[in-house]
Amino acid sequence: MKVFTAILVVSAMRPAFAATAAPVVDLLAEPASRSGITLSWRAPKHGAAIRLERRHRDGRYAAIATLPAGPGSYTDAGLVSGRSYHYRVVNVEAGGAAEIAQSTFAGPIVITRGGTYRGNWESTDPNVYAVRVETSEPVTIEGSRIRSKNTGIWTLGFNANLIVRDTRGVALNPNVAGMKKGCFIDIGNFTAVVMENNRVEGWACGIRALNYGADSDVNRAGQSVRVRYNQFRNVDGRRSDGNGGYQIVVEGSGQAIGTNTVRQASGLIEWNEVLNKPYQSMVEDVISTYESGGTAGNPIVIAHNFVGGAYFADPAAQVDYSGAGINLGDCPSMHVNCAHVHAFNNVVVSFSNSGMGIAGGSDMKLFANRVVSAADTRDGVRIGSSWRSGFGFWNYYNSPNWGNNFMTDNYTYIADRSGNVAGNYTPSATADSVFNNIVEGTIGQPPNDPPLDHEREKQEHRDWLQAVRAAGVTLGPRP
Repeated sequence: MKVFTAILVVSAMRPAFAATAAPVVDLLAEPASRSGITLSWRAPKHGAAIRLERRHRDGRYAAIATLPAGPGSYTDAGLVSGRSYHYRVVNVEAGGAAEIAQSTFAGPIVITRGGTYRGNWESTDPNVYAVRVETSEPVTIEGSRIRSKNTGIWTLGFNANLIVRDTRGVALNPNVAGMKKGCFIDIGNFTAVVMENNRVEGWACGIRALNYGADSDVNRAGQSVRVRYNQFRNVDGRRSDGNGGYQIVVEGSGQAIGTNTVRQASGLIEWNEVLNKPYQSMVEDVISTYESGGTAGNPIVIAHNFVGGAYFADPAAQVDYSGAGINLGDCPSMHVNCAHVHAFNNVVVSFSNSGMGIAGGSDMKLFANRVVSAADTRDGVRIGSSWRSGFGFWNYYNSPNWGNNFMTDNYTYIADRSGNVAGNYTPSATADSVFNNIVEGTIGQPPNDPPLDHEREKQEHRDWLQAVRAAGVTLGPRP
């Protein structure tokens, strides 16, 4: 089996003499396709020119392009799929060089043995996964790049033990009318999954961890799910229109992080950043524990996450649209093991339906979270959803297992479609289950003091990023 590596070596040397120009800095290389690599760099504008060189098999560099001095980018096309290439970029007047190595994308890969895999894999066929894992042996995918018109990494029924870290994934439009993009990680009937320090863009779901069949509570008890330190961008559950664009269909679709019938599990979902832009994304529940739960001694924990943007595909449309930034207890089967999920210290801003909520189950705890949402999106479009609430506390399915659920010490400041302050929706609340929650402003009145706008939402993000730094957390792929 071939393993394609991507090696980064950057050096910058100043000449002994003084120069008005400086060497190239911040050189990056990204696979652009199966036959192309894009270089980008930063350098002062002074200098004669930027010379790009590629190393040949004999070890010597030869010039492939000369560009005006200063920051820029260049795509080297016509390369061989899966091969590694070495580049040198020189500011001619300043001297010195920045060197880097990168591989083009290879085609899809099937992993049938355990081990550590690094590479760049791409599927341009909407019916083919980019990476298939077909083994129960431990598999680690790290430092890689994945693009796909279907799912990125898929494994189902192999009792997979999977780690994916420091990897970048980009979803491509399948360009088949009515078809959705896949998940970055789609894992089912597994033993354990770890997703850490990745950056995933444009997928219908970042990770879907699920079980099929009746053995979810018996043979699958003790499954482990760890999703930490990831960056999710534009979670996109839209359907392709088959012509390079997307359909606008009212349906619940799109999740950054989702578990499905993962019961009596060990789960930790923390320090993830989700940023969705209007008209470029569509989500239902951004973080969901559908039909899932932990145990009394080891609950599923959802903590310190930031969700920015949770919209219908057309955020201005005045439609009934379901979904929440973070949803606990979504248990239509009313299963007794849909229980023990705790969510705390999360922040949700700018959404079209609900910030966070408990919709069912038992032993669900929602505390010390913040939801803040202005009436308009960041680009000034009025969010048209017909329903807005900060936190929800509602035995939606009328489950007889509902009980020992708590919603405490949370903060709400949101505006509804009319632009006035909205509050929480808590029809199942009792005095000893919902308490010490703060609703900013006067419900039904304009949110004048303090102001409620996109700047307020951005401040919530800045505060969260400060907490990230204080915790010593690195978001996204590490060098």
